[in-house]
Amino acid sequence: LAQALHAVLAEAVWIVVGGMVGAFGTFLGMWAPIVLWNMNVTGEREAQAQIIIAIAFGLLLATISGAVAAIQLLLRVSSETRLKVMLRLNGVGFALVFGYMF
Repeated sequence: LAQALHAVLAEAVWIVVGGMVGAFGTFLGMWAPIVLWNMNVTGEREAQAQIIIAIAFGLLLATISGAVAAIQLLLRVSSETRLKVMLRLNGVGFALVFGYMF
């Protein structure tokens, strides 16, 4: 029983942490070109503020992503559905970035 529980917990941690890291990496990957462009246009001080905002947004999205992954594990959602939900969450991240840009 202990071994089975350990295996389930290990998988849960991988899914939740993987979802969080994936969301954070995706978000910063989208935001980095914007920050670099702004650095050329507006100067370094404003770009530093944007980097802090990007990291905060990324951490927020990662936390949401991790929470969603954990809830889906508790509800025993299939891996296909989990993938669809994660893709939608990343879509929301894209929308936030482009909404902030324009």
